[in-house]
Amino acid sequence: LYTGVAGVLQLRDARPGALVRGVAGWAWSEGTARGTLEGALPFGGAAPDRSRWLATARVERALASTNDFEAPLGGSAGAGGGGFADDHDYVDRRAAAVGLTRELGSARTAAWRVELGATSDRLPVQHLQRALLGTARMRPLRPVDEGTYGRAVAALDFGRQVTGDGMTAGLGGMAIVEQGLGALDFTRAELRLRLRRQRGPLALAARLDGGALLGGAARPAQQLFEVGGVQGLPGYAYKEFAGDRAVVGRALGLWTLPVLARPLGRGRLTFPPIAPTLSAGLYAGWTDAGPVGRRALDALDWRTTGGVRSTVDLRLRILGGAVSAGVARPLDRDGRWRVVTAFGGQL
Repeated sequence: LYTGVAGVLQLRDARPGALVRGVAGWAWSEGTARGTLEGALPFGGAAPDRSRWLATARVERALASTNDFEAPLGGSAGAGGGGFADDHDYVDRRAAAVGLTRELGSARTAAWRVELGATSDRLPVQHLQRALLGTARMRPLRPVDEGTYGRAVAALDFGRQVTGDGMTAGLGGMAIVEQGLGALDFTRAELRLRLRRQRGPLALAARLDGGALLGGAARPAQQLFEVGGVQGLPGYAYKEFAGDRAVVGRALGLWTLPVLARPLGRGRLTFPPIAPTLSAGLYAGWTDAGPVGRRALDALDWRTTGGVRSTVDLRLRILGGAVSAGVARPLDRDGRWRVVTAFGGQL
């Protein structure tokens, strides 16, 4: 159980476009306060609220997801489903950072960003052994190498309106370089591409993610790339493979059925459309490791894919893909069909 308060203060006429936002609360089982406080200040334009420059500052103590190919800036990833088995692993992260963003293009669909700060990673204590709903046991948290380090991030983001899971068609992507220096010493580079095409009830969505972990005499466990299950290869076990280099490709065809396609309810009480959608997906993943990465994997008893692994899945999705269920199986070898479910958009 976590309880807290959240709010946003917009300075409006005093400083158009400037705001302070935050969340603060108490994690009862841990007996720990967690939260984030962030300020944003536009500057450099004819009017502050029309500026293409944005300065930010953030302090936080968060339960941060260590899943790969997630948003690198703007705070920690959200937690997974507390009611069911959780498809995330976490690090107890304390951070303070300042950042600078420059928006590009007439439609501001691209931007480059930099962030500098200090970060401390700790392994959280796992208090919950069983899901709050159902009978699923919570997975043990994967290892974390603890330490305090300086952190610098540079990112170029384009086609920001294209998420793959959303309805906006087009091409988008992100290039990211992250540098850790201190007790945890690493360089992590990633490239992500997203594509979506829509023709009436038919849609094609695709993603290609790749990354490499370099530098230092060690590889922090929470920075290694992990693949399997919800991490890009449904039909294989959860995070069955790992490495300090990874490439994951995904392609999905979707057909929205012509039933329950309108919002439900009347007047002020309205619920989103069920919008049942059939989907078929193809996935391919590869991980490998150099000598330093191999030592880290051996110490953790993790393994690489040993070549390219591929899977297929068939699902029924509802609520815009927020809930899905179906089956998946490997294609690169003989394997059984596995039941797959997901809460939250997943490509």
